[in-house]
Amino acid sequence: MRRITPSGSGDRSDNGTSSRRSTTKSFSDNGVIRKKKPRKKGSSRTATAAIIPPTTTTPTPAKEKKTPPLRFSKRLEWVAKCVALAMLVLWIGVTYYVMSNAHDGSPSTEGGLHFGLTPPRDGDNPNHDKGGEGIMMHGLRNMEHKLQAGVSILKQKIHKKSKYHVASSTSNSSTAEWSALSSKHYLLHSSSILVKSDTEYNMHATTDTNNKGNMIDMRELTATLPFEDVDGGAWKQGWDVQPVELNEKEPLQVFIVPHSHCDPGWLKTFDEYFQSQTKGILTSVYNALMKDDRRKFIWAEISYFQWWWSEQTPEVQRNVKERLLPNGQLEFVTGGWVQPDEANTERYAMEVQLQEGHDWIANHLGDQYIPKYAWSIDPFGYSPTMAHILKTYGFKAMLIQRVHYAVKKELALHKHLEFMWRQTWDKTGEHDIFTHLMPFYSYDVPHTCGPDPSVCCQFDFARVNNGYSGCPWRKPAQEITDSNVKARSMLILDQWRKKANLYRGNAVMIPLGDDFRYQSDGEAELQYSNFQKIFDYLNKNVPGVSVQFGTLGDYFKAVEGDFEPPVLKGSFFTYADREKDYWSGYFTSRVFDKALDRQLERVLFAATDMGATRTEMQSPRRALSLFQHHDGVTGTAKNHVVEDYAKQIHEGIEFVQSWMLKNISKDQLLRGAVDKSMKPCWQSNAPRGLSQNLCDVKKQIYVYNPLDSEQQCGDTVVPSHETVRASLPCDISPSEDNTDWIKFDAVTGMMTYPFKEEWMLWKVDKGGAYLFFPGTLKKFKGGNGHDDDGFELKNKGFTVSTPSWKRTLFVKPVPDEFRDSSSSKTFVIDMVYETNLRQPNEEWFVRFTTASPVIENKGIFHTDLNGFNFDTHHFRKDLPIQSQVFPMPTLASIEDSTHRFTILSEHAQGTASLQDGSIDVWLDRRLEQDDARGLGHGVKDNVPTRTRLRVVLESGSFAQEGNEFEPTPLCQRMWDELNHPLEMFGSHNEKQKGLAKES
Repeated sequence: MRRITPSGSGDRSDNGTSSRRSTTKSFSDNGVIRKKKPRKKGSSRTATAAIIPPTTTTPTPAKEKKTPPLRFSKRLEWVAKCVALAMLVLWIGVTYYVMSNAHDGSPSTEGGLHFGLTPPRDGDNPNHDKGGEGIMMHGLRNMEHKLQAGVSILKQKIHKKSKYHVASSTSNSSTAEWSALSSKHYLLHSSSILVKSDTEYNMHATTDTNNKGNMIDMRELTATLPFEDVDGGAWKQGWDVQPVELNEKEPLQVFIVPHSHCDPGWLKTFDEYFQSQTKGILTSVYNALMKDDRRKFIWAEISYFQWWWSEQTPEVQRNVKERLLPNGQLEFVTGGWVQPDEANTERYAMEVQLQEGHDWIANHLGDQYIPKYAWSIDPFGYSPTMAHILKTYGFKAMLIQRVHYAVKKELALHKHLEFMWRQTWDKTGEHDIFTHLMPFYSYDVPHTCGPDPSVCCQFDFARVNNGYSGCPWRKPAQEITDSNVKARSMLILDQWRKKANLYRGNAVMIPLGDDFRYQSDGEAELQYSNFQKIFDYLNKNVPGVSVQFGTLGDYFKAVEGDFEPPVLKGSFFTYADREKDYWSGYFTSRVFDKALDRQLERVLFAATDMGATRTEMQSPRRALSLFQHHDGVTGTAKNHVVEDYAKQIHEGIEFVQSWMLKNISKDQLLRGAVDKSMKPCWQSNAPRGLSQNLCDVKKQIYVYNPLDSEQQCGDTVVPSHETVRASLPCDISPSEDNTDWIKFDAVTGMMTYPFKEEWMLWKVDKGGAYLFFPGTLKKFKGGNGHDDDGFELKNKGFTVSTPSWKRTLFVKPVPDEFRDSSSSKTFVIDMVYETNLRQPNEEWFVRFTTASPVIENKGIFHTDLNGFNFDTHHFRKDLPIQSQVFPMPTLASIEDSTHRFTILSEHAQGTASLQDGSIDVWLDRRLEQDDARGLGHGVKDNVPTRTRLRVVLESGSFAQEGNEFEPTPLCQRMWDELNHPLEMFGSHNEKQKGLAKES
């Protein structure tokens, strides 16, 4: 989806006709040729991929000519023999030392660089035991070349100042401590969500979890990587990678993995896509697999599969269950309801959508077909939270794709595209999961078979006769015939070998698919039959390679235990697919719908706490699950699709509220205090309408507390997991007596103490649903946002209004258990913003700046990941502003040694810290133009939106070097209450209801 081929991309091709036995060459910075030798089983291809094409080459020395011996006297001849013998012994000793200290192919522990040697093995060296240089000369020459290569790489790394590969785990809190912390702070662990028992399986268990040289910390990498955009030739964002050498004794395994990426909503609604495309795709795949047992296919989105399944005959269902699944021809990957976004989502919803898919598989096909391998090719950046979820649910390995092109290149240079993904707080590797990162621009056929898209596109046989608009590189796809099978097979084999040289294992995976592919029997047949001809030719005529259709599981099983991968920590945000096109706009796009998503999460959480079962909540759970799709909660779908998502979520909220109301009514009936006129207080009269509290403030209401800790409604304390009577309002307006320490600007009403509040906007002329490009930075002014006046102040600034922007302030009391000697300098303030953005090409945000004292965070900025993990960012003046914007699912924070300033949010949006002591939080964005990522229009369907931000300013000891960021107990409690507030039920005020309709 949303593929824009880099300009001028890959107009060259490699004829791929080089001999199978020719020596593969790779080059260091200085152009020295290093011979690569085939691996023995269990060894790995080391990180010697070509970095820069050579300017000169060093020819292999010719054999040493024999010269006639000199004439000596017998004494001199005896002395000469002794000297020669001593030199021979010394020579043998040096060679033995070199050989015994050689690397075995595992990753180096010296800064990630490979300085050692791989000793010659039988059959590896063509000169071995055949005269010529012999083994000793070969060993010394190999050492010379390796050292030259290592020095060249070291020079490059010093130049780049990239130190990520020596970063160590800095967490000094145990896993047990973290588990206790997270279960208290993030209630996902204490909900009724089923967490399957964790398998102790590590696909490639690392033997030294404290190996600093084998640790990649993404926080360090993104702080130091130059992020250069250098034209790499055919592989525009890479380099001229060379093909791996084939070894007849250990053939390279090539797995062609057919797939179809089917979005559950994007340009069409979920229903429209199923009826017009996805139903036909699954039927075509079924027919193709039934024709030939060698054919395979993977499927990810269970939301679609369950609908297709429900319409099939008993015979088709039987064939799937008794043939295609047991034979391994059809494999589910991830098996969630959708392929979820990982930036805006909260862990609760991420798990719900995974459970819905797995539950369906278990109930209709059997537990044995619940996936163990995950496939995530289209989300726009990746979070370690998803890796943790997958590990928790028993997954063995996972695949990801959309990672910043410069990060991909950096990892590929060291053959680190496969790694153990570790949680930043995990010191032991208990939660590691093996991860495969696809190396190229996209997941379509032109960018998956190898580094040259102009070649790969020719083997997308669905493009034959200009299908799918043909190949844009003016090299058309063509069917395989007896007359061209050799040339075509060798051409694509060359691409497979080049791709294989980016990885350490002896297998390579080649995805074969794109968005909504295999739409007809004819298209499926073109792909399967033409590739089978290539397989048959290569497997028969080219030793050293084994090619077949495969699944994701087939590939991961093939590389299991093949090498020891590096360990990687951190996230992959913010993503850029080309140039300076950073995907930081979608963190805020359709922010109303992001808030609506969290409303459904909150009521589901509360209902589950009351005792609702999955079966009872299936409909709203599936509505929530569908919206976690990476074009749903991201706000990147067509307008009518956004409306469709909102309708389903709105119905889900009403369904859950109705269930809770019945539950509360039964409970109150037993107490003899039921009020038959009760309704949910917070309601909206339209799917994308702003919800209002419609309950009568003159009457008591019922409130339910879903937390383990007590909450408060006005003066009423609500015990955990209890329903009690209370009076509105729950938020008490501040009085002048206890809030005289808060200061406001007399004209604008903006807060000036204890922190400074500024309403800001970016006036832009670029960007769309996905991309953010900063334009002119301006302060929001009153009236229509551009006049010099128009701010209406109430209560000296606790409420500030303009026609399109309003803010109400509430002071939250610090609970007694968190009061200590420093609590006098601890403040909790809620800022409730209501916006109605109508001006074109504007991005609205509020900037909070610490006032007294100014926090000196030195450019270090923390955000949360899915309400579960935390990420750390380093401000860089050398990178564009759009690269410094990050997802804020619930939290953003800065700190110095004595103060911490944290902003909590009840829904997702973008955030940044562009100057010391400040945090920017986006409120909404409206874009007139498309950003050329496939949507086809801007974002202009803004509706009135409410954002509640909770600001926590704390004093204490923070920013300790070597410590991972952790929220304080007070911050955890404030997060809990903000994200899981009291559920309210009571009698409606009809006058208030009428006002809600008008809004």
